[in-house]
Amino acid sequence: MRLSTEYCDEGLGTGSVAAGSIDIWARVSQYERKPKLATVRDLSPSGFMLDRNSSVEVGTLLLLQFPGLNSMVARVIWINDILVGCEFERPLSSEEMATLQKSAWCM
Repeated sequence: MRLSTEYCDEGLGTGSVAAGSIDIWARVSQYERKPKLATVRDLSPSGFMLDRNSSVEVGTLLLLQFPGLNSMVARVIWINDILVGCEFERPLSSEEMATLQKSAWCM
């Protein structure tokens, strides 16, 4: 995993949201479980990926808390040996993406 302090913002890093893969820290939890800090990978308005480090199943609902935004719900839609693919119940707005972009790093 490559950590960077470069923002994915024009003039501050490696390009715009559309030009790079956005990764960001978030608190992620399953129903009635304690939230864990996780790296949300390849964030887009419709979804993201997580490292597979727990036993989740396709269909599992996750609650995410991103810096500066209200909690959001996503559903696990696929799983492989190392990653979990998730889809937001409601796509992120351009304003939400802009807020997250300020806290993100490019990969």
